[in-house]
Amino acid sequence: MKARPHSVDTLHKARKTNNSGTRIRPNGGNLTVKKYESDALGFTIEIDYDKCIGAGECVDVCPTEVYELVDGKSAAPNIDECIECCACVEACPTQAIKHTSC
Repeated sequence: MKARPHSVDTLHKARKTNNSGTRIRPNGGNLTVKKYESDALGFTIEIDYDKCIGAGECVDVCPTEVYELVDGKSAAPNIDECIECCACVEACPTQAIKHTSC
């Protein structure tokens, strides 16, 4: 018998939290936080999509154009350009951005 895919309602009801309070999928994947890692520079930027309202403050304040808005949410595709100034973290009106250097 083939397994049926979960509906959105089923996944929504199955949400759990890990020790840090971040919601995770039943299979261990994260539901709301997008993680960008720079292996070359050794740091991580996390953007909580539940908190991000797409204000674009991170895009405007970043001096090296690390951020852009994608589908109304912040993204950090150019993480290797980051100079670790932490302006993005300070500028975010909803505190949706975590940076391991800040």
